[in-house]
This record gives sequence, structure tokens and C-alpha cells, in this order.
Amino acid sequence: MYQFKEAKKKLIDNVIEYNHLNEEQIQQLMDNNIELTKCPNHRLDRIVQRIYQAKDNQEKVFIAGDYDCDGIMAVTILKYTLDALGIENGYYIPNRFQDGYGLKGETVSKVASKGYSLIITVDNGISAFEALEVAKQLHIDVIVTDHHIQSQPIDCYEVLHPDYLEQQFQGLCGAGLALLVSRCFLEEEYLVVLAMIATIGDVMPVWYENRKLIKYGLHILNTSNYATIKALVLPKSEYDEFDIAYQIVPKVNAVGRLEDSNPNNLVKYFLLKDDRSILNVASQIIQINNKRKELSQQMVIKGLQDIKEDAIHILYDTSFHQGICGLAAGNIASKTNRPTLVFSQENTILKGSGRSIKGFHLYDYLSQYKELFQSFGGHGQAVGLSLSLNHLKILKSNIEKDKIIFKQMVEDVYLIKHITVDDFKQLCHFRPFGEGFVLPQWAFEVKHVPYTMLKGMYPKWKLQEDVNAICFKKLNILDSTTYIIGTIQLNRYFNKESLQIIVQDIM
Repeated sequence: MYQFKEAKKKLIDNVIEYNHLNEEQIQQLMDNNIELTKCPNHRLDRIVQRIYQAKDNQEKVFIAGDYDCDGIMAVTILKYTLDALGIENGYYIPNRFQDGYGLKGETVSKVASKGYSLIITVDNGISAFEALEVAKQLHIDVIVTDHHIQSQPIDCYEVLHPDYLEQQFQGLCGAGLALLVSRCFLEEEYLVVLAMIATIGDVMPVWYENRKLIKYGLHILNTSNYATIKALVLPKSEYDEFDIAYQIVPKVNAVGRLEDSNPNNLVKYFLLKDDRSILNVASQIIQINNKRKELSQQMVIKGLQDIKEDAIHILYDTSFHQGICGLAAGNIASKTNRPTLVFSQENTILKGSGRSIKGFHLYDYLSQYKELFQSFGGHGQAVGLSLSLNHLKILKSNIEKDKIIFKQMVEDVYLIKHITVDDFKQLCHFRPFGEGFVLPQWAFEVKHVPYTMLKGMYPKWKLQEDVNAICFKKLNILDSTTYIIGTIQLNRYFNKESLQIIVQDIM
């Protein structure tokens, strides 16, 4: 359901209103300084001292990572740094399916047997209680760098967590924390680019240090020629945060989602120097992502065929792939406007993920039934869980009895009567957009604007001389359609600039 508001001349005023920004956030929008902030913190000082100690004593340092984009970039940043310091090091990113998430006691024991005396975790470790106990028994120091929620204090050499840092750094992701450590030893611009990609990939708030990190990282990317990054995106004169989010991040994440691919190889990839090797590995990464997209599409098609009129869609099948359940759940939830759980099935055990809709806290709701789950975690909009088929029947029954009533969400949409390329370019001065600073949808009246069919498939409207709209979604467009609702893109073609509206809905 939409609430139409007349757009103000300065588009940024609408975005500020839509996001309910406070004065401090508005001041951050006006600040063009992209120089990264030094982090004066005693925990960081102790970590730096311990790494120098490892260098002086010729110790071996082990990096324990995670299989998503944030974890992969964090490992790469730290390995690059330790290599530059001349410290012998190794790393391991666990297999999502065989090892599960986080540092395990078994891994610590193997690390000890190979002569490592210092472990640094990146993007994990804050809940690795068993592994930390094993490390203590084996007299191995552990430095935990992690941004996930801390449920209780942990016993290790040192912890670098956003909760323990100044406000400027409290939104950092795992790679952002790894960059903090790295910059105490060296200032390498390539590592800023990697941390920028991870920050966007982990959907971190675009305020405080993250704002500088994303802006500076994009500036570096657009003024440099990093072959490992450029090989994963389509050629473009200037890349923005949306190119990172929709072209690079999915490819990096895809490697950790499929059983027959190894995310450890991505660390090697991002450290490659040889152009031929880079292009060869990049093509493999793209192939893996294409396979991920194909599997995801198959799961969504089958899932949509199987859904019933339930308050929460629950879908499972032996053909569903565990690493892609979250993607499929998000896609189905978006199409049906219902919270969705998607599971892979192995014998009588279901493992999967859930995605919610705006206004419904899925984690809180399912928490009341956590005794049914073998594993359970997440937040308001996304959960991961496993349970038996018998317990699923109980869960379904409970959901049916609860008779969930979803609040009808009203979304503000800004009606634009006239827009120029310069109007939109002025809005783009306030990039990056992202978590906590999202763009609203914009509405345009088309009641008296005829449309044509592009390639016989896609309705297209000419709204102004340099403003077109196109619809790629299957919407029931009629002659009586009054408004189109969508997002705005800036197009450049042979030095000619124009605006294109990507239609998401009609009225």
C-alpha cells in the first residue's frame, strides 16, 4: 500500500524525510572528507604489540575466517598484512557444509600440531567458546576480531569488537575491523577497496566510518586498475555502491554457497598479480555464480508451485540446496509478501533459512518455539535453523493456531512531476546509499503517456526528452494505468546522459 507525497525540488530533501535522519546524520551527508579515521584504542594497541611480538619471535600466525564476502575479504586483508610484515602465516575458511560456521576446537588442535602459536579470527570467534578453551589448554594466544552479537564475555588474549570501540567505528564489519588492524602497520589502498566491498556485502549501516570507507574505497577503485576487481564487473566509466552490491558481492558469496567450490581459493585470487591467472580464475568464479543463479531459480520456481495460503510459507525438498535456501526464501518472500522458510532435506533432517517481510520480526516470532530446533539463529529479517520432519509438523501446527495477522505496511512514495539529469546528479552527490540511508521509490504519472513494447516484451514510456521508463516485471499494465512506481538510474551513452526509471509497480 502506497502513500503518495509530492516530491520536493531537491530530491535529497525527500530522501532525508524518508529515512527520518537526525541532525548528526545530515551533517555527515554534508561532510566531504573521505580520509579514514585513526582508531585510538587500547585493545587495538595490544593486538599490534602481539603481532610485532610474533614477528620478533618468528612465530607462525594462523588466520581463522568465514565463508561469506566479509570473511573472505577480512582474511585477505590480514594475510596481505602479515605477508608484508614478513610473518609466516596460514589461513583457513571453513566449509559451510562440512565444518559449519566459526572456529572449532578440532581446527585449533590441528593448528597447534603444525606449530602455530597465535590465532587471529576474522568475522567470527565471538561465540567460539569450545575452540577458545582448547586454545587455552594448548597455550595458544587467540585474538578475536568479530562484529557479531556477543552473548557473553570470552576468554582470550584480546577482543576487537565494535561494541568496545568509539562510536565512529561501531558499525564496522569483519573486514572493516581487519583493516583497522592492518592500517596500524601499513596503508595499502587495495585493502581499503576489499573492506569497502565487504561493508556493502554485509549490508552495514552507511554512517560514521563506514561512510568514509565506502566513499574512499569507491574513489580508489574508480581511479585505479585492480584487475582482480575489474574482472568481476561489467566495464563502466565509474562504479558505484550498487555495482558492488549486485555484481561483485554475489559472485564472491556464491563460492561459499556451493559444496563443490572452495572459498579459500578466493583469498589466493584476490592476492594474484598475474593478469592471465586473474582472468582465468575470474571466469571460474563467474561460472560458479551462474550455477548458483540457476539453482536458485529452480528452487524459487518449485517453491512457488508448492506454496499454500499459509501465514508463513514453509518449503522443503530433497532437491533444494542448503547453501541457497536463504536466497530462495528471500525471493519467494518478496514475490508473495509472506515470511518464508526454505529447507534442504536429508533423510528426516531439514536445514535451511528464513526471510521475513517488512514489519514482521521473524527471529522473535520463531524464538518461542526454539525447543523444536536443533540449531537456530539470526535477526528480525533473516534466520538460519535446522529441525526434524516431526518437529516441523509441530511448528506448522503452532503457526496455524497462532493466526498471525500482518500489519498492513504503508510505504511513502514521492510523486515527481518533472525531473532533470542535473536534479538526479545533485542527489548522487550524497552517496553512498545503503542501510540506514535508502532511496525511496518514485512515482510518475503516465495516464496520458502511451507506451511501446521493447523487443515485444517490455513496456516502455517516454516521460520527458531525456527521461524514459521501462518495466521488466510481469505487471498487468492497462490503458487505465495512472502511475508507475520505481527507481531512477543515470544512463550514459556516447557522452549523452539520460534518466531511466526501472518500474517496480503500477497503479
